[in-house]
Amino acid sequence: MDTAETSALVIAGSQGHVAFSSGHDLKEVAALQASPGGGEGAEALFSLCSETMVAVAKAKVPTVAVVEGVCSAAGLQLAASCDLLVGGRASSYQTPGVLIGLFCSTPAVALINKVVNTHTH
Repeated sequence: MDTAETSALVIAGSQGHVAFSSGHDLKEVAALQASPGGGEGAEALFSLCSETMVAVAKAKVPTVAVVEGVCSAAGLQLAASCDLLVGGRASSYQTPGVLIGLFCSTPAVALINKVVNTHTH
């Protein structure tokens, strides 16, 4: 990432959508794993995902995730990789992989330090 003229990186979902990011398309991942080559496509996908998370975490400028709507699985990992995660009133956070025998634990520690809850009680 060229940071010479960048003062911050802000990651936000598209306005009007119900999700910041729902993470990986699990049907796509399953198809990649079942494809000829023993899942090399899935491995490449997860490698790219990992490289992206590391690049965000190591950015030389402040990084902010602005979450409005659903933020789950790899999307939650992306948001948690930022220096600051700001959640709007309609934000929700999930690790739904548990429903298919997986658990996305990667963002767990980062979430403790990075979530700013703007919900009013």
